Order: sequence, then structure tokens, then C-alpha cells
Amino acid sequence: MDFSRMLEDAWSRRALVAVYTDSNDLDVFSAGFVRDVTATHVSMLSLSAHGEEDGVIARRMADIVRVEVGSRYLQQLRLLHENRGKIFHPWGEDRVASRNDCIAAELQRAHDRRLVVTVQLGPDAEQKPLCGFVSECDDNVVTIAALTRYGDNDGVWTVKVSDIHRLNSDTQEEQVLAFLHGHGNAATR
Repeated sequence: MDFSRMLEDAWSRRALVAVYTDSNDLDVFSAGFVRDVTATHVSMLSLSAHGEEDGVIARRMADIVRVEVGSRYLQQLRLLHENRGKIFHPWGEDRVASRNDCIAAELQRAHDRRLVVTVQLGPDAEQKPLCGFVSECDDNVVTIAALTRYGDNDGVWTVKVSDIHRLNSDTQEEQVLAFLHGHGNAATR
């Protein structure tokens, strides 16, 4: 099946698609709902990585190197899109007692509020960060119930707080993971 037929089929089924236009970088794509397909172009209602509406995009058919339909990522993206407006919550006005260590204090806050955190161990930004729920913590050690990018459980990690160089807590990325985890990955059932 050629790309235009795949995209027409996706349009008729209101399926979410990912369109790739750079064969040298298959990590970059545009995802959304097909709006129109011609022999030379496709236009799509674009979605952000968090499932939010993100305008309209158009691509030349000649530039398309891959079309994806029905992948786990797209199922998760559809779940996020269908629940937009229900995932993100505003900041709290609370302050944490720093106990002389902002990272330890934020880990304790994440533990107390059951928030997902992302931690970067060491100064190397190339190293894969660790994401999950803080299950135990004190000033010296933290135990994190790790999550995959789909919100699945991915083991338990215990690390020294002093080895954490960066921490994100409750950003949109972490809120999405908590949402997917809490919904038991309903998109894949």
C-alpha cells in the first residue's frame, strides 16, 4: 500500500498517524489526524507530544519516508488527546523546608504528594535520566519506583541523593507519566 492510500485509510477511520520526512533522523516525525490527502500533499491536525492540539501541518508526499499507524506511542498519544484538560494541574503555592538541600527537599515533597520525578545522575546530559515515583527518601538516599516512557513499572532504583545533578518534579512530562501510569495504559488494551 502506498503512503497516500495509507493516509486516506487513516482519514476514513479517524486514526492517528505519524509521518516521517527525514530518513536520516527517524526520531523526528509529525503526529496527528489526517485532514486532507491529495496526490502530492497531506495536511494534518497536529498534536503535541502531550496530546494537545498544535495547529495544522502540511507535507509533500514526495518527502514522506515512513508512515506509522497504530503503534503503542500513537495509542498513548490518542489517550492523552482524549483526556486533554484533565491531565495537567497548576502549581501549588507551598514552599518546602530545604533542610539545606533543595534536591532532598523536592524529593520529600514528591514522595509526600506522590509526584513523578525525573533525575539525572552525574553531570553527563547524555546519560538516560531516571523517571518514577519516590517510594522512600531521606537526606542521603532515595528509592524510586521507575517508570517507562509509557507509564509502565520498570523496576526500583536506589541512589545517593548527592549523585543527583538535576531534578524535575511535576513538569508536564512527569504529569503525563503519572497520568499514563494511573490509567494502566488503557490505550494498549
